[in-house]
Amino acid sequence: MTAEVLNTLVVLGHRLLLVEVGGGFETHLCEATSDSAARAALDTRRALPDSLADALERGGDDDRLDALLDRLLDTAWKPTTLCGRAWDEMAAGEAGTFRRWQEIELTPTCRSCLRVVDTWFPRSGSLPGIGVLVSVIGEKVEAFGSAWVTGVPGEFLEDLRKAIRKHLRQKGWRSQTMVGSGVLHVMSADALEAIEPTVRAVWIDQAIRRMGVVEQPTDDEAIVDRPRLGVAWQTWVLDE
Repeated sequence: MTAEVLNTLVVLGHRLLLVEVGGGFETHLCEATSDSAARAALDTRRALPDSLADALERGGDDDRLDALLDRLLDTAWKPTTLCGRAWDEMAAGEAGTFRRWQEIELTPTCRSCLRVVDTWFPRSGSLPGIGVLVSVIGEKVEAFGSAWVTGVPGEFLEDLRKAIRKHLRQKGWRSQTMVGSGVLHVMSADALEAIEPTVRAVWIDQAIRRMGVVEQPTDDEAIVDRPRLGVAWQTWVLDE
């Protein structure tokens, strides 16, 4: 076990502990506090982790082990995550797993916790072209039910997501946005449902043919290629 036993990170002066919550696979965040309701990184109602218990049983550098235990059992953390859930224990970090069923988790994955972290950053100003970009994305979603945006700087992601959802809501469509591998995806089941059924049928038939499920069409069977759904940030937005 390394000297750094706490699985932590610091964001804009906020010291955060990566933690596990029962009933889900996400890794959450909780913040350090000096409040009287603070709790320890480990669940003090449970037995010590096997790795620590074995080390204590073997003996050795008592001062070092005591220091590790002090850090793990120090009541320094809020009892709820940034997204408001009670948590079980610290997630295993670079020091290794301390419960048999654990896997090492070095990155928070709870979207709600990360959205709270986003609010700590300074709000970005509006850039020329943002309105045009939102309009272009809206046209793509209207035509195809979904779209994606590449190259969006991190500080503008949340503002762009809100602007897109507002734009589509004004058209009467509910929508969802998500970010994966640096790409912002926009989806609207309402917009997809509004597309002409025969057009959607062609898309489905085309996808099946491309997977080789059915024979390729003959020359007299036309296939309509679905236009690209991607939109590039740098094409529409001028960085000042």
